[in-house]
Amino acid sequence: MSDEAPTPLAAWTHTPESIPHGGLKTKRAAAPDELIALAKALDVVAVNALALDYAIKNAGAGVYRLTGRLTAKVVQSCVVTLEPVPGEIDEDIQVEFRPDARSLLRHAKGKAGDAADDDTLDVDFESDVDVEPITDGRMEIGRIAFETLAAALDPYPRAPGAALDWQDEAAAEPSKVSPFAALAKLKNKS
Repeated sequence: MSDEAPTPLAAWTHTPESIPHGGLKTKRAAAPDELIALAKALDVVAVNALALDYAIKNAGAGVYRLTGRLTAKVVQSCVVTLEPVPGEIDEDIQVEFRPDARSLLRHAKGKAGDAADDDTLDVDFESDVDVEPITDGRMEIGRIAFETLAAALDPYPRAPGAALDWQDEAAAEPSKVSPFAALAKLKNKS
């Protein structure tokens, strides 16, 4: 585990041993204290609801596939007026949890004898599925939910009708806009 502070949903984890042979299908909703912690961590006005409906299936060789849908209701501040701007998030999630690199290497050596002596891993970079490590024997579902929510937030929320009408008064006179205008003023003073 890294030295980073845990995400507000850090308790949302599964161990590989907890996944039944036929897979796991469940839904989680953030508790009120988790919603408050999410809003603080994301620096938004409020997170009023967050739910994750997901399934985890064993894909073999220590790999687990998570598919699901994250929904949330958030309130952000308008970038122009600072008024509250409500928004809804609806995102699909697809992630493969894999053992850490050393575990994968041990698994490969077990199947191929000594043929897998290097520390390289065969990773498909063109896949649409994100790959995450199984960290300390846990699949960190909460971290995936947190990161998905953070990435889905509107970077420039605006209240209806909000417009930035600011104009540079110096731009009205072209002589004031010129980068040499300040030098011209100095020249005239001497």
